[in-house]
Amino acid sequence: MRRNIFFAAFTTMVYLKKNCRLIHCLTIFLLLFFSATVQSRDITFFFNADLHYGYGASGYINVLNNLPGKDYPASVGGTIDEPRAVVSAGDLTETGYPNEWDNFIEDHGLNGEDGNLRHLIYEGYGNHDHFAQTGYVWERIKERNKTREGISKISDNGYHYSWDWDDIHFIQLNLM
Repeated sequence: MRRNIFFAAFTTMVYLKKNCRLIHCLTIFLLLFFSATVQSRDITFFFNADLHYGYGASGYINVLNNLPGKDYPASVGGTIDEPRAVVSAGDLTETGYPNEWDNFIEDHGLNGEDGNLRHLIYEGYGNHDHFAQTGYVWERIKERNKTREGISKISDNGYHYSWDWDDIHFIQLNLM
C-alpha cells in the first residue's frame, strides 16, 4: 500500500508542476486520500488525462503496455503489477473531429484486445472533445458505454458510468 501511495504522490507532484487543471488535480487528490484511508488492498490501474489526439499524442501506448513488471524506484521496492484498466479523465481529442477519435480508438480500443493498448480502458470526455461542436466524441463514448466491460451503472443520458473493483466503486462523471 505504501508503494502505491508513494507512486501516486510522486506522479501527482510531477503532473501538478506541468499543468494542473482543477478537476484533474481534485481527482488525483481524491484517489490519494481514499487510497490512504481505506483498508490495505492492491488495485493497480493507470490514469491519464489530456491526451489531445490530433495535437501530437503518440508513443505513450507502448509505455503503458510495457509498464507491468517494471521496477518501482529502489526506495519503494517491488514491481508494477498488471493494471485492471486504464482510466482516462478526458480531452481525448484536440477538437472532437472524427479523425481524431478514430486515431484514439486505433490506439486504445475498448477491451484490451481491439486496439494497440493491451488493457481495458474507461475513458471520459472533456471540453476539447466538443470544441468542434459536433458532439461526435461524446456520442461515441455513449455508444461504447452500452458494450463496456464491467459497468455496474450507466446514467439515464448514457454519458456517465460506474464500475466496481473489489469493494471500491469508481464513477466516470465527465463534464456534462
